Amino acid sequence: MHLNHLNALDSGKLSFIYSHYGKQYYFTEYDENLNSFSRPTRINLRHPFQNLYILGSCNRLICFNACYDNIYQPAYICNPITREFILFPKVEGKQFLTGFGYIPSTNEYKVVSICSSKRDPNFGIIQTYTIGSGIGWRNVGKMDYDLISTRQNNAVFLNGSIYWVIQGTIFSLDLADEEVRIIPSPPQAGNPPSTVRMRVLGDFLCACYTNDHGWDLWFFKKNINNHDVIWNKEFSDHHIDVRPITFTKSGGLLCYDYRDNRVFRYAPKASSPRMLVNFGENFQFGEPHRNTLVSLKALGEDKTKLMASDERARSGGETESRAS
Repeated sequence: MHLNHLNALDSGKLSFIYSHYGKQYYFTEYDENLNSFSRPTRINLRHPFQNLYILGSCNRLICFNACYDNIYQPAYICNPITREFILFPKVEGKQFLTGFGYIPSTNEYKVVSICSSKRDPNFGIIQTYTIGSGIGWRNVGKMDYDLISTRQNNAVFLNGSIYWVIQGTIFSLDLADEEVRIIPSPPQAGNPPSTVRMRVLGDFLCACYTNDHGWDLWFFKKNINNHDVIWNKEFSDHHIDVRPITFTKSGGLLCYDYRDNRVFRYAPKASSPRMLVNFGENFQFGEPHRNTLVSLKALGEDKTKLMASDERARSGGETESRAS
């Protein structure tokens, strides 16, 4: 195992949202000083959909995909603290890729949809929805259909761009200029054959390659001229059922074992991980998330609605959140 000093966090606390059954969502906080998770708080989303899954949590807003006619697409965005939410207009077409991100320079949140083209099956149509613009879904370009001819949707956001990996190819969409770019893959990655998922750990874009021997974590960097891509392999592990979550302030790595729903912490100099918590059956670890008062209505969304407010004690030490 190799672990560098890769993360610069301003406190020892990390916040997350996660789900049970993909239907009920919870908020929890990891305190590195105590090396433990807080008691989970239930998030009362009050949404009209049968099933949701987290598309992304970005700059304090949470965006969800929902199922329309057996196809998942962006459907719902909310701030569980202000209780504000909006529903997106349905996108026509067969949905394959989605993403969610934020442009700090313009204070714009954008949701991305890439779906099949009925007129030209060789291309996918790229659409964006800018929160508060009043325009709705907007066509911004096309991309090769071969890259999106899959149901896999492993989108991550970092520094103004959304990243996907499809059939071993890593590509990005810059939210400012709305251009698609291909990212060179790590050297010798996928040899032996591997599955790959993109992750954002701290302030770094990572590619996690998994095969029968374990997994390797590659970190994406650029040189001084900001053009040449440099990939560094910073972490390796032989547990194939474990996936990384994020780095802690001290350089430890939080990982989730999806086989038995446990969260581990790898310390920089430790020879083996330490189990922190078992979240129980049907647990799906979600996304890092921080609660703030970012308002959808203040961003310009006239159709902003409010979730119903209800707080009550839950069994098993669980609480239900309310913002008023």
